[in-house]
Parts: sequence; C-alpha cells; structure tokens
Amino acid sequence: MEVNTSNSSDVAIYQSTMIVLSATNGLSVVVCLFASILVGVLKLYKKPVYRLALYQVVASLTFAIACVVGVIFIYYNEAPEVYSRLCVAVGFWTLFTQNLKLYSTLWLTFHLFCFAVLAKNMKKFEPFYVMSSLLISAIFSIVPLITDSYGFNGVTCWIREQDENCSSYRRTDIEIIEQYTLWYGPSTTLLVIESVVLLIMVAILVCRFRRRTKHEGTSFREDQNWRAAKQLLPLVAYPMLFCVLIIPPIVFDAYTYTPQPPSPVLIYMSVSSVAAWSLSAGTTLILHVILSAACSRKRRSKPREKINHTTLPHLIENEGTNTVHNDTLDVVSDTHFSIPKDSVGIELSINASA
Repeated sequence: MEVNTSNSSDVAIYQSTMIVLSATNGLSVVVCLFASILVGVLKLYKKPVYRLALYQVVASLTFAIACVVGVIFIYYNEAPEVYSRLCVAVGFWTLFTQNLKLYSTLWLTFHLFCFAVLAKNMKKFEPFYVMSSLLISAIFSIVPLITDSYGFNGVTCWIREQDENCSSYRRTDIEIIEQYTLWYGPSTTLLVIESVVLLIMVAILVCRFRRRTKHEGTSFREDQNWRAAKQLLPLVAYPMLFCVLIIPPIVFDAYTYTPQPPSPVLIYMSVSSVAAWSLSAGTTLILHVILSAACSRKRRSKPREKINHTTLPHLIENEGTNTVHNDTLDVVSDTHFSIPKDSVGIELSINASA
C-alpha cells in the first residue's frame, strides 16, 4: 500500500488502518497471553497435543506484538528520519514472526496428516518442528537486512515499499524479488499444499467415522486410533483458520499491481484478516482447553465401556511388535483418555474365573 502524502484521504486511510491493526493485535496479545498462562497453570504443556497448539499461540503472540509496536509509525510521514532505524528493527521482527507462524502451521498440518491418515505418531519429531521453523524464519529475515531492503511499507515497516521521503514510487526489482521469495511465494505455495492436505485428511476422517457408525463391533486397535484421532481433531482448526485468513492479504498485494488503486474495503479486509491471525489462535486454544475439560468430566461420569475381547488376546500377544497400537496408546494417555494398564488383566481374569 503506497501512501501519497499530498492526498489527505490516503493519509486518513493509512492512519485508520494502523489504528485498527494495532488495536486488534493489542487484544490478540491479551488473548494469547491468557491462553499461554492457562496452559502453563494447568500444566497441559506436558502433553504433545497442547504443546503443538501452544507453538501456534506463541508464534501468533510474537507477531501480534510486532503489529502493536507498529502504531508508533503512524506519523512516519512527518519525520521519516526519526523513525527509519527503528523501522528496520520492526521490519525484521515482523518478517521473522510472519514466517514463524507460517512454518509452525505447516509442521502442525504435517503432524496431523501423519497421525490421522497414516497412523504414525510423529511425537519424536517435535524438536525438529521447532528448530526448523526458527531457523528458516531467521534466514529469511536476515536476507533483507543484508540487502538493506527494510523500510516503510505503506502500512507498517517491512520490506521497503517507499523511499525515506515517503514519495510514491514502484518497488525495485530486488525488493519485489525479496517480497515474493521470502513471503508471498512460500505463503501462497504452502496455502495450496495445506488446503489440499486438510481436505484429504478431513475426507478420510469422515469416511472412517461413517464406516465406524455402520459397524458397531470395532477392534481394540481401531477403538484406540479413533479415540486418539478425536483428541487431535481440534488441532485442525489452527491450519484451517490460517489458510482462510491468509487469502485477503495475498489478494490485496496482487491487486496493487493493477492500474486501479485498491479500494478501502479491500484494505480494511486485508488488515483485519492479518489481525485475526493471532486472535483466532489464542481463542481456539482457550476453547480447546475448555471443551477438553468438559468432555473429560462428562466421560468420567459415564461407566467404562467394555473392551471388545474378540481381538484383544491377539493384540496382547503381539503388543511388543505392534508399533501403531503402542504409539496410539501413548497419544491417548497424553490426552486424558488413558485406559489403566491393569484393567485389561483384571477383566480377563474375571472372565476366566467366570
């Protein structure tokens, strides 16, 4: 978004956009902090399901802080020489947190697909998710720093869109390449990939659910897989919401290359969706904790379901070699839905004595 300082309407739109972006992200900071504290107080961070969600919230929190700080540049046009150095630092932090959110969402989608579709527990790759997201984000953020491409972007500080005097001009070839190589290209590509993966995953889960409802008798392994999948299912909301909310900014940037200037509606829609990245992540985690606690309380109030003993002896006999079964039990035990180990032996001994 280019701001023409001689046009008062452009300046008014720019200032109101900055206020909306900063105010909404201020609320996002509060929500994400509350969600993180809630997970910490309840010690839910010990469970892989909530840790994966917490990574999303922490990435969203850092991005929201960068957007809140951006409100200080509302008068950048009046004194660019004062804000220019600080603008470089904020631009670096903004691009870093954007990519951190993007790649943490990618690994979350990959984790969900492997477990829900391929029945593979990828818990041991959790450190790789964190380190690779941080490393890629850092590398992408350092490139514009080396080429001195950080500056005022028309709405906030990012890869430069205007010169230091805020005169309206087209981006240089280097700045265009960096914007599309370091953000718009990867975000658009990953948007398509994640959308396809999510559609495939949801379709497979729906088919499994329909097959399960038609056949009342299920094996012990199928029962455990389904119970664990239900606990991981709320995590689908994080990549799904992000895929929806990242579309308006991409459309807005593509529209800036058309001869006509973008309408205020498109500008506010783009800014609002960016602000919703963090707010949606924090709100989703809070709802996830509340609903999980309610489901756990409801399930404890019901009598324990009887285990299907038709396939149970075979599973116990091969328990050491059945990796899918063991991994699934690990995930279930990490999400409050564990089956006591002694209960299997107790029920079998009761049946044998009877």
